[in-house]
Amino acid sequence: MDLLDYLRLFRRRWALIVACVLVAGLAAWFTTPAEPANDDVTYSATHTILRDSSAVAPQALATVALYVKTGPVPERAAERLDWDREPALLASDITLEPNEQVGTLDITATGTSPEAAAERANVFAEETLSRLGEQATETSQESVQRVNEQLTRLQAEIDDLNDRILEQSVDGEAPGVLSAERDSKLRQYGAALDQQQQVLNQPPPSAGYVTLQAALPELAEVEGGGFSAPDSREGRTLLAAIIGLLFGLAAVLVLERLDTRLHDVDEIGEAFGLPVIAEVPSAGRASKGELLARTDNMSGFAESYRTLRAALLLSPVTVMGLKGSAPEDREGEPEVVLVTSAAPGDGKTTTVANLAVTMAETGRSVLVLGCDFRRPEIHGYFDVPTSPGVADVLTGRASLASVIRPTDVPGVSIAPSGDHLRSLGDVAAAGRKLIEGARGLADVVIIDTPPLLATNDASELIPAVDAVVVVSRVGKTTSDGARRTRFLLDRLGAPVAGIIAIGVPERDGSYASYYRTTTIDEAPTSGRRRRRQTRNAETEVERVEGPVASPSDRGQPADDLTEDDAPALWSEYDQPRPDPLR
Repeated sequence: MDLLDYLRLFRRRWALIVACVLVAGLAAWFTTPAEPANDDVTYSATHTILRDSSAVAPQALATVALYVKTGPVPERAAERLDWDREPALLASDITLEPNEQVGTLDITATGTSPEAAAERANVFAEETLSRLGEQATETSQESVQRVNEQLTRLQAEIDDLNDRILEQSVDGEAPGVLSAERDSKLRQYGAALDQQQQVLNQPPPSAGYVTLQAALPELAEVEGGGFSAPDSREGRTLLAAIIGLLFGLAAVLVLERLDTRLHDVDEIGEAFGLPVIAEVPSAGRASKGELLARTDNMSGFAESYRTLRAALLLSPVTVMGLKGSAPEDREGEPEVVLVTSAAPGDGKTTTVANLAVTMAETGRSVLVLGCDFRRPEIHGYFDVPTSPGVADVLTGRASLASVIRPTDVPGVSIAPSGDHLRSLGDVAAAGRKLIEGARGLADVVIIDTPPLLATNDASELIPAVDAVVVVSRVGKTTSDGARRTRFLLDRLGAPVAGIIAIGVPERDGSYASYYRTTTIDEAPTSGRRRRRQTRNAETEVERVEGPVASPSDRGQPADDLTEDDAPALWSEYDQPRPDPLR
């Protein structure tokens, strides 16, 4: 998709984008206080400690960091800072940054003022060093005590051996075993004395770390650098609206990936792989069942079906084929036109009825065959009974000529669907024969069939027709349905005239918008609007020039007056024709 495709997509789903922007903006507006809160600024200060190179085996930085956050250090710090809550909460605000290569540990604390932040950092550092010093002292004392206990034990063992030697000596000679054992103990005693001397000669115990830089209030920094949300209601509302806009755009892209419906004419043509030969604007649900091509024959809706009529009569029909066989073009006007769709509700029956009206406008006789036996609706457009009809012809209960009925539309007759078929196999057995018999009964035969993907009825009739028109409704037909329909048409070798798109949004400058500015000689000729415009015109002329002679005064009955006679009437009086819409 290029940039223009994205813009069209966002334009089509503008309601979702606007809804996201409004929801986000209103939520921010009503949840933000009218007056911004005057919260205290947060400061941070850092106390840095350094490993003491003169200390004997200082503890690892990871161990020191553990002491800062847990154990006695947070408890002592909380006591010194008069913290009345859990010490762990106070320690959670402390940030540690060890550097093993250099041997430093940065202890950073936060506070509502530079002094408070510096005090917290210094207290935690001091209590940590104090704790480390206490541990070092305890370790040194334990070493001295352990050596002293060893010397005392060896001295007692040596004294015991001396007493035993005196008791067991003969003629002044001590027993050899006891003498050897005493000599061993004396050597151990000497080694213990050396160890005691080493312990006593060690430097005083230390924490192993010293303060490199204490936290100073003057060096405290303000927390919260970088982007921060505005405090004012207007600022937060604007920010929320921007976030809502971005969310709406993302939601549109996600929905577009999930939505397989075809939303414009280009997508329909691309999905079917067939030309779109007519675009019909939406006429609304209230117009369903009406012949708008007759009752509102100057509308863009009616003109769209005239475009379809021209495409059928003037453009070649493409005979489809599976891959490997190129499509062929068939010249000549089609005598039998089959109208179908991919799925129900696409508007095929409306297309059949209005196409029949526009065909009859050219002076051709038109026969409509209702071959949708599951949901027959075509009879309602021409106000005729549904039975007897084509179903009776297929089952042999009636002849085709006997079920054809005239309609109120000049040149159009209809064979309605009739009763429901008891056996749907009748369509396959007699449907093509029915079409061949219908060819000689009218100049153009238009067949209303069920959707291609819903039933097999249309597939059975397609080989016997001259042209197939596929109806697709914008925003309803799916890409998968279009692909499957095209595959079925290829498999049947269908003579496809093209696609008619139903429900196409009206564009500025379109035919429909052009006829919204019609004058009296261009206005639609149907119903109360035409009569109201004529009365307004006559009233205007009477006001300006006096009464207008009636048709009967001119020797012409009023009932025989047609719209084609209107220009002659106006030209006879040589007066400009008023605009009733003015």
